[in-house]
Amino acid sequence: MSDAEAAALVAGLGDRDHWLTRLDAVTNPYEGPGARKPYDGKAYMSKNVGDLRDTSPYNPQDPSAEPPYQPREAPLGISSAAYVANMAKLIGYVVQPAG
Repeated sequence: MSDAEAAALVAGLGDRDHWLTRLDAVTNPYEGPGARKPYDGKAYMSKNVGDLRDTSPYNPQDPSAEPPYQPREAPLGISSAAYVANMAKLIGYVVQPAG
C-alpha cells in the first residue's frame, strides 16, 4: 500500500471517525408482535423476509415482491467486515519494511 492509499483510507474516516459502506442486508424495525393467523401464501418464500413485522435481514436490492417492498439501493452504514478489512490494510502499511 502506498503512502497516498493509506492517507486516502484514513481520510475516508471523515469527521466522525468511521468508514461508511453499502450494507449487504437491512431489517425492518421491530413494531410488536405480528398477526396471530399464520400467513399461508407463497409470496415471501426464499426472500428471507416476510411481512413488515418480520425483522429478518434481507437484501434491499432483491426484497419480497409483496407491497410495500420494492428494490432500492443498499443504504450506507457501519460494517464490521469493512472495518476489519480497512484496519488490516492500515496495519499492513504500518508494519511493512522500510524501503
